[in-house]
Amino acid sequence: FLTVNNFDKYYELFKKAVLIAVDIETTKKPVNVAELRKQYPEHERGMWCKTKKSKNSSQLIEACPAISMCGYAGLFINDEGKLESFSVVCNLNSMAELDIIRKFNRLPAPKVMHNGAYDSSYFIRFNAPLFNYLHDSFQMMHAWLAELPRTLAFTAAITLPNYFYWKDESSVNMAEYNAKDCYNTLWAYLML
Repeated sequence: FLTVNNFDKYYELFKKAVLIAVDIETTKKPVNVAELRKQYPEHERGMWCKTKKSKNSSQLIEACPAISMCGYAGLFINDEGKLESFSVVCNLNSMAELDIIRKFNRLPAPKVMHNGAYDSSYFIRFNAPLFNYLHDSFQMMHAWLAELPRTLAFTAAITLPNYFYWKDESSVNMAEYNAKDCYNTLWAYLML
């Protein structure tokens, strides 16, 4: 885990990365519809977020998605000239953790994502734009084999020799799942 307590250590490490894969996980936050309509009467029809009928009278609905964690997999060249990677995940529960994500997003190494338009829209919403986002394994997969699926799991399955399916693990350990998304994005991109 990337936390306030170990930020300096991992920040110094990732400053040496030659490429960084980035991935976010999102969750839906409860929204009090009645309170929001009071604050923003000009958006009375719910233009500020997708709404659905509440099942209870409190008008709390799970409707406003937000970043719950952000993962980074750095690519490093060791002393023997071999490529190595290291992954970290930062939960987003406080402004201090958002500051960590903003700093990691500004690291100078080129960034790679898989279908990064989705992640980028959240980064912009949280005022944490991703600096040097130059590569996308989803787009490369489409350019290579447009008629085949472009999901990260499929892309990793056909590009990585030691592939293990991980996409069913999100309900067990979301942080590990997020780290595996970053790891597979990084190495699948390199193979592409």
